[in-house]
Amino acid sequence: MFTILKKTKESKKKNCYNKGASFSLKQKKSQKGIALIIAITVMTLLLSISFSISNIVLRQIRITNLNNASKPAFFVADSAAECAFYYDILVKPDPANLDININEDFGTAVFGDNNGEIAKATVRCENKAPLNLTKSQSTVVNVNTVVTTFDVDYDGMCASVEVTKTDVSTKIVSRGYNTGVTDAGCDLTDLNKRRLVERGLTITY
Repeated sequence: MFTILKKTKESKKKNCYNKGASFSLKQKKSQKGIALIIAITVMTLLLSISFSISNIVLRQIRITNLNNASKPAFFVADSAAECAFYYDILVKPDPANLDININEDFGTAVFGDNNGEIAKATVRCENKAPLNLTKSQSTVVNVNTVVTTFDVDYDGMCASVEVTKTDVSTKIVSRGYNTGVTDAGCDLTDLNKRRLVERGLTITY
């Protein structure tokens, strides 16, 4: 009888040990699962932060590149506008060579010649003749208008100028580009090499 009771006690102890070991294993597995979730969450946060920082850096690089391209584009626009303004105000060809002679200011201007020959022979921006110079003339409600357009090559950069003259006013619109120059004038279709940036100026008087 004593032996049976002793064995029963020993079996109860073994059962207790087995239950304790099983609980310990479950607890370890639960801790591993929590640690894995925490690790995944931390990695996700770090990746999100890294992605956000990368986007900010890329945007800053793009802004810097645009700023670097904006300066030369504005420079050529300003230079071409001043060139057109200079020739329109200060250079006075012989009125006998002009097709339009409405008044002195209009008739004696370089850009008052409606066939464009005087402008082609006279205008020099950066010591270069204008490219692709064209002129058109119209009359609306007794107001004569002559529009002259031409391009200027600035060593790899380009400016496109439009001079609109009437007998009472002149408007110069100059657009500068950081790229896009061919022998025929501004070529704004080749955008594979650099990002195209346009800056413009308007002078009215």
